[in-house]
Amino acid sequence: MTITTLSAENLQAFEQFAPAGTLTEHILEGRHAIGALAWEEGSFVPVGLMIFDIAYTGHEKSISTPPSVNILWLYVDETERNKGTGSALMDGLLSSLKNTEINEIRCVVEDPEEEGNELKRFLESRGFEFEYTERISLASSLEELDKKRKRIQLKGELSVKPLSELEYEELKSIREIFGETPDIFGMDGRLNCEPLLSYVLYHEDKISGVYLVSSRKTGVDKRALKIYFMRILPGIPASKTRELLQVSFAKAIEIFGLEVPVYIDTEYPPTVALIKYLISDCPVEKVLTGVRHETS
Repeated sequence: MTITTLSAENLQAFEQFAPAGTLTEHILEGRHAIGALAWEEGSFVPVGLMIFDIAYTGHEKSISTPPSVNILWLYVDETERNKGTGSALMDGLLSSLKNTEINEIRCVVEDPEEEGNELKRFLESRGFEFEYTERISLASSLEELDKKRKRIQLKGELSVKPLSELEYEELKSIREIFGETPDIFGMDGRLNCEPLLSYVLYHEDKISGVYLVSSRKTGVDKRALKIYFMRILPGIPASKTRELLQVSFAKAIEIFGLEVPVYIDTEYPPTVALIKYLISDCPVEKVLTGVRHETS
């Protein structure tokens, strides 16, 4: 069994194992992927795929907290299961983490059906311990969110600023501050998010929180918004997090009106709690999160 790193040259060979059978450089942007090759009839044949990223998966990032590895996708060809392919991929991942400070690997298993149980059993055999966590995946509207927002009274002065008002050096510093922040600049150097709806939170004149919103066209003169990233540094009052959402919602209503749909998909605990607070009947899905410690 041989493990190889995926690149533009060999993506196509492994896409049969990818989500929805598609694997592109865009899908792997900001992520890592390794593939398993088995020797069959005089040549190496792709038999498995793992996609992962490196991020801060705890509630907040702190200076002393190293990031974690998130296994986003693990698939082994049905004919190659129970032959060591999954273990070879895991060993390849562990090998890539040597000489790093990373000491935790995480993987979410959907509320387990038979296939999920198979993955869960494999991960448990490799030292993962599982517990249930909550995930929110919903499409709401600005009107629904705003009804709740209007009942919440903000205290004190607001300390948030839209990305449109940040200097270039401040924008570049966001990824350094929050570690796993998605790239906010596209290949053309423009922002990948809505600069009037995406905000940073200031505490003692320093950026202490970030909230990123993207938008896309859904038809003629129609837009949809997606909340795709929010993080708050340690020691910041929870009430400050509401400011990020409330100010952004208010601005979105001003720009787009009330009927614009908002998409939220998150497992990040503070965001889950906040959305549940804003939308009392928000549907919440239970997922199994496995964690493996002491990888080095």
